[in-house]
Amino acid sequence: MKNILLAAAAALMIIGCQSNPYAGDSVAEALESHLALNAPGNEPFELTLTDLQCVDSITFATEFDRRIDVFGKRIAANTELYERYTAEGRINNASLKKQAVIKDRENVRGLQAMRDSYEADGKLDDVAWYAYRFSGRATSGKRSSEFKDCWFNITPEYEVIVVSRDRKDLDKSGGRAIPGYIDLIGGNDASSEQ
Repeated sequence: MKNILLAAAAALMIIGCQSNPYAGDSVAEALESHLALNAPGNEPFELTLTDLQCVDSITFATEFDRRIDVFGKRIAANTELYERYTAEGRINNASLKKQAVIKDRENVRGLQAMRDSYEADGKLDDVAWYAYRFSGRATSGKRSSEFKDCWFNITPEYEVIVVSRDRKDLDKSGGRAIPGYIDLIGGNDASSEQ
């Protein structure tokens, strides 16, 4: 019995002394790969996490509703500007706002069609992305960076969408978790919330 306790204590000490307690974790590996792709230079990159917590999950229903709401607000704001510019005789500005309203209405229709398809397939309540908070240290050659209470969102397929110091940035970029979203809106996340 004493030998079993000693072996267990030794195993716990070895596990507790590992430099990266999240080694082998798929989420941690995806984060490290994402950060390495964006690191300057071609030197080896290593991320050592001291904290990694999943704090939220967002469903496709929530993400579709959020995207549709953002475009709805843009339509209202651009319609108001269109009317004002038209009344002021600023034809070029009015024309630009009219085109923005038309494009945003197309985006809303496309998002609604995608949402309806997800609902018909029973995927609307599936997780679109997870929100994580993390702390750690990244090293690349002689450079190192500290990450303290930073955030990232990641899809269930382990695709990191964005890494940020501000939690709100995750919601702004969350549309990218919807397959086909970027193509629908024309190649960039123009619906970013302000």
